[in-house]
Amino acid sequence: MATNMTEAEPQQSVLNGNVTHGDTLLKKAVKALGSRALDGRSTLAIELKAERQELIQALGGPTEVSPQEMAIIEMIAQKRIRRKPIQEWALLNRDALFNRRRRALAPIALQLEQLEESEVRLLKELGLKRRAKQVQSLSDYLNGTGKATTEQKATKATPQETHEDIVSSIGNASSPL
Repeated sequence: MATNMTEAEPQQSVLNGNVTHGDTLLKKAVKALGSRALDGRSTLAIELKAERQELIQALGGPTEVSPQEMAIIEMIAQKRIRRKPIQEWALLNRDALFNRRRRALAPIALQLEQLEESEVRLLKELGLKRRAKQVQSLSDYLNGTGKATTEQKATKATPQETHEDIVSSIGNASSPL
């Protein structure tokens, strides 16, 4: 068992002795700075970039994504980043999600539900199915950047020439037996 349990637990802020989920602080930071203004080395910026890249690759790569889709991808990435710490907090503090005296869910549980539903709506806007990258046809590939140079083609032997070379080299070799 590890002596330092804070490494395994998600980060939570403590304000006046109360453990909070940190969503408000995260929302303020993203609203004030914008996701593009975040330092690319920060944890938040790295997570945003990873979420964006995952969605872009699922849609066929950066060349297949329109600017409108990029705006939706940005919104989805921000929502995912905001949702993850709230989900972790909710899983660790299940008792705090329901107020037994009022018999009602805590506001954060409702906000989590709203985040999840809005993310699903945005994903439906993009389309839920993966898109394949458009690949070049074989003739385009051979005629384009992937073709062998003319010198390489000239030095390449055909299978028939290779076979004849092998047979002639075997015939020319003298056997000691």
